[in-house]
Amino acid sequence: MSEIIELQFQGRVLNWLKEIIVEEKLPFDVDQEVSIRTDGELLRADLVIWEDKNRTKTACVIELRRPEYNGYSIELTDNAMRKANFLGSPFFATWNINEFVLWETFEEGTPLLDRRRWQRDVVAIKRMEEVKRRELKRS
Repeated sequence: MSEIIELQFQGRVLNWLKEIIVEEKLPFDVDQEVSIRTDGELLRADLVIWEDKNRTKTACVIELRRPEYNGYSIELTDNAMRKANFLGSPFFATWNINEFVLWETFEEGTPLLDRRRWQRDVVAIKRMEEVKRRELKRS
């Protein structure tokens, strides 16, 4: 699978989010491939939803993966949560195209699975290339 296809899908999701923000007159903004400088490491968040148009505070970090990935895998959730922590985001989401899961980044004394706030089955595809052939619908 090509990285180009993943980046194209990120771009498609970015456009969907921008359309929703405009249509619903929401105060948010959204960016793709946001750089995060940490203690000697450079990370990139696939998508970041900002709480305001000035991009001063994050609302949610979204990590996208291919359909073969488990949306609940420790690798994916840890990666997304780490980026959300560095950006001070109250929420993060994991999305393997088929299943979207919204998580609360931190709640003292609460295990990760208990911080799942919303989950939605979106489509059922096996390969990223199938995204081109299907129109994903918002629900």
